[in-house]
Amino acid sequence: MFAISLSLWAVRYFHFNNELMVSEPISVLQFITLNSAILLISAGGYWINNFYDYEIDKINKPHQKQLLEVFSKKHIISTYILMNGLGLILSGLLGVKNFIVNAICILLLWVYAAYWKRKIFIGNATIAILSVLVIFVAEWNLNNWAFINKDLLYYASFCFLVTWAREVVKDIEDLEGDTIMGCSSLPIRFGTSFSKWVIQTFNLLIFISLMLYFIEVSNIKKLFLSFFIMLPTILVSSKLYWATQKKDYRMISHWYKYIFFAGIFSLLI
Repeated sequence: MFAISLSLWAVRYFHFNNELMVSEPISVLQFITLNSAILLISAGGYWINNFYDYEIDKINKPHQKQLLEVFSKKHIISTYILMNGLGLILSGLLGVKNFIVNAICILLLWVYAAYWKRKIFIGNATIAILSVLVIFVAEWNLNNWAFINKDLLYYASFCFLVTWAREVVKDIEDLEGDTIMGCSSLPIRFGTSFSKWVIQTFNLLIFISLMLYFIEVSNIKKLFLSFFIMLPTILVSSKLYWATQKKDYRMISHWYKYIFFAGIFSLLI
């Protein structure tokens, strides 16, 4: 949740810092409303995802308290409906376009949790696309749905690749429970070794996208990209090569989370 909110505000800061407005932007209050709507819908997605993952998480995360062990099924569904309902009401206050986009996000998050998460390709792709959609929605609102800045397209592609790579890592980490529950993830269908090469391909694409962006930015941002994003990406690739145990993949997943946050902070430079 924190990453989503931070990403939204980073896009807003980048937008005003670079004077990208082409029309009257939305007010701070309206942007807070947008932020709140997206956070409520994201929280609803997280809530329903944990609900559907109960049996799998009992295997993959045996020491972690599960949602259904704390709340009743009725309470979970009611809270899910409430969060999405409030999110849609706030979206509606910002106009029809925001309402439609966020309604689509709610549908995608539910279908992902109920069906697609257990399917090869489409589950990972859904989360990667939604991570980019947050950036686009923020920029569209700040520019009255007019255009997407080229620098933000670089950032969006970076988020897309990092998110997808991390999702595949998590699939390897959760291989035991996913196999028992009959899921069809990339590691289950094609094996861990093949999945690791797919992740390494994502790492290469991340590095290439950073290099393309690297030649267009200031020296200060070049230093930040080099030491806080590019070097960690190389480190992750090295760690992935030698990874064999569940704890190794959990650590790599945390590294991808750090790289994602570093990408957000790059917008503030």
